[in-house]
Amino acid sequence: MANQVHIGRLSITSPGTLSFTSEDGGRGLSINGKIGGVENTLEHVKYIRDELVSLASYGLTVPFRYDGDDSYDGYVKVKSSSVNTTRYTMGGFTYTVEFEYMGRSGEIQFESRFTGALIDNDIGVTSTTNQFHAAPGNHYNYYHPSEPTDGTRLAKDNTSTSVGATTTLRLKTDNNLRDENATYHVEPADYYKGACLIKTGTYSTGVSTNEEIRNGLFSSNKPTSLTLENGLMKIVFDSSTTQALFDTYIFDVSDYQSGKTWAFSKGQPNGNDHLGDDWLGWRTMQILKNHPECCTVRMTTYLNADSKDGRLVVDFTLRRGAHHVSIVANSYTSSRFNLSLSTYSGTDASSGTGYIIDDTASPEDGNKWILGSAESAASSLDYDLTREMIYKTGAQMKVFLGYELAQEDDSINTADTATAVRDQYLDNVYEYQKLIKA
Repeated sequence: MANQVHIGRLSITSPGTLSFTSEDGGRGLSINGKIGGVENTLEHVKYIRDELVSLASYGLTVPFRYDGDDSYDGYVKVKSSSVNTTRYTMGGFTYTVEFEYMGRSGEIQFESRFTGALIDNDIGVTSTTNQFHAAPGNHYNYYHPSEPTDGTRLAKDNTSTSVGATTTLRLKTDNNLRDENATYHVEPADYYKGACLIKTGTYSTGVSTNEEIRNGLFSSNKPTSLTLENGLMKIVFDSSTTQALFDTYIFDVSDYQSGKTWAFSKGQPNGNDHLGDDWLGWRTMQILKNHPECCTVRMTTYLNADSKDGRLVVDFTLRRGAHHVSIVANSYTSSRFNLSLSTYSGTDASSGTGYIIDDTASPEDGNKWILGSAESAASSLDYDLTREMIYKTGAQMKVFLGYELAQEDDSINTADTATAVRDQYLDNVYEYQKLIKA
């Protein structure tokens, strides 16, 4: 394969020209060329076209690498991009991309800026030691004034094509993490290790295919599958026409394990095999936020097949380093709506403070799912242990869904227990990763 240029997560064939410019107070970089190569189908070429435009519209700082000359490697901000199409059948896509060159890895550092607060709750939690964040894998020169507790979580290395490739994330926890910001360095090649990512593709006969990583907020035209993952948790949405379903997994040793399928439904269940009235399968999939440290996607559908009304809007937010996904579901009306396993497992869930947990660990790995909320019956939210269900009478339900991860000796790390994962949801940290000069 010819030398490639890597702009964020997007890789394109070697440019026709690559130029550095400099002026007082800054540096510029520009590339232009033709999208092509025998490895690129027309569909993939169009994907590259769309992602170049998406990157320019989002304003993120991203790593830049060039296989042909690593002296260009550093961090850039995409200022503008243009893609011109002459003939589709001849692969006539030419591009020009202009960058602000921010600097090489030794010239800049990243700062994680923290805000947030303990979520108001009905379950008696007034403080925790589980405010958390995780910097990119292989970062170095880390500094936070409170010197938070250092732990680890083993994650899938989504920057590698090797089967079973992993990266170790340093999980930082404290009771006052939000009071100060953290700074660190990271090499461009390591920037996305352990990062959140979004992929869209085509779902058919139980398998997602033609998946492409989205670099900004633009997506493909009506994708039929979407995957949200951070190397620890993976959430997959498909195009089931009859139910608003999604699948969850936890990374364990070398691959995602402990898959479960969940469903939203409305109204009172009738026995273990009937969830309630089914919202139809997801009709739109929208990207709201797409940062390495945090991604949010919005899934929307409706209840009534004939009138196309009865809307359900659900936002899923996943953070780097998290063993849980935060979910905010909004129904079209104030009534009972439910989130549960799509199929009764045959065993009841166990109850904890602010959550329910799988009563029978996954037989192959010992992991357990956790489903919980900051609310309780005092806020019209409750649990059905037999149906393994959380439900709310109202128009909005805020919950978290995650995993208690077992080690090979069946022990549970302190930060991975069900109560710790609950606290990591409750003691909310909003993280914004920003580039600053070293």
